Amino acid sequence: MNKRFVTSALSVVSAAVVLLAGCGGGAQPDAAGGAAAPSANQVKFAYTMPLTGDKAEYGVHFSTAAEIATEMINQSGGINGKELVVDIYDSKGDPKESTEIARKVTQDPSYIAALGDFTSSSAMAAAPIYEEAGMVHLSPTASNPDFVKMGDYQFAMYGTQADDAPYAAEYVIQKYLNHDSVALIYLNTDWGLSALKYFEERAKEIGLKITAKEPIAEGEKDFTAILSKLKKTNPDCIYIMAYATEVANATIQARTSGWDIPIIPSSSAVTDQLIDMMGAYAEGLVTNQVYLLSEEDKPVWDFAQEFEKRAGIPATYFSFLAYDAVWGLAEAARYAGDNLTREAVKDQLKALDIDTLLGRLKFDEEGNLRRQYKIVGYQNGRWVELAGYDFMEQ
Repeated sequence: MNKRFVTSALSVVSAAVVLLAGCGGGAQPDAAGGAAAPSANQVKFAYTMPLTGDKAEYGVHFSTAAEIATEMINQSGGINGKELVVDIYDSKGDPKESTEIARKVTQDPSYIAALGDFTSSSAMAAAPIYEEAGMVHLSPTASNPDFVKMGDYQFAMYGTQADDAPYAAEYVIQKYLNHDSVALIYLNTDWGLSALKYFEERAKEIGLKITAKEPIAEGEKDFTAILSKLKKTNPDCIYIMAYATEVANATIQARTSGWDIPIIPSSSAVTDQLIDMMGAYAEGLVTNQVYLLSEEDKPVWDFAQEFEKRAGIPATYFSFLAYDAVWGLAEAARYAGDNLTREAVKDQLKALDIDTLLGRLKFDEEGNLRRQYKIVGYQNGRWVELAGYDFMEQ
């Protein structure tokens, strides 16, 4: 399937996505109290995401993108003539909720595969359940390399800290910004610790000095003490491995305290929420991203316009990942043909090699999608490309 198919069906408005609150939803019990059998006319995926809680913004990106993808797939004939149905479950961004949803979904034979969750922590908490059940568990955004190592049925599309954090260390901080030292702030989670590990390894290899490193909790609000500690080590810049809320809080507090040090957010923090929270303080941010939205790529541009019309917020990398995840999983199911089993979907996903909005979708042997990056900066109220994919070759 080619990504150029995107433009033809963006105006379709048939409702194929069912929104389900909390851990409820899914197939309705039959009269005997068991889960309903798979429908002969439908192919069903479960999609777990945070629709409420601190990470609810990301759920908007996931759910809206899934809606668009599902409508387009059904408009173009569905999956071998069957309607695709994507049931959405709210994990609240909580690993415990993700595991409960995984138990419910895997016990329901009407589901052929699952997508989600948003964070590595939530995806990894649910992974053993999907693995035991032999059901594909495809996360658009889990970036901890250990996630896909949890079994043959675990797949990730984001790109991992094994690519992301080392790229930031070598190409963003050292080669592009020409810094010799950096102080680190990182989330004290599975995701944050993994990012820290890979950043430190590459920094050691290239001679980038780490002057200090400070862990934080998700949703950290007061960075006064942390910034004071980091300032005493006199770094050239600060790299923050966290999400939009933490990056915004840290940057604003550094600036209002009079410290004008360059602050580099990890790619995971780049959302519309980050810019909204930071306001004028967002000017001059530099980071790495897989893509940059441009009218020159019409399918990408058309999707972004449709997404913003529906969601009321601009599309981000997470929107595209969520869309491509549904599209890729649907293709795997299509290639399975009449042998549409959970195992067959896994086998076809492993062999998949297609074009999507974010480029080539082909997993490595472990189940990761390896990503390339551009260096981008926020200038005059918008993100601009500072260096392309070929910067790594210079």
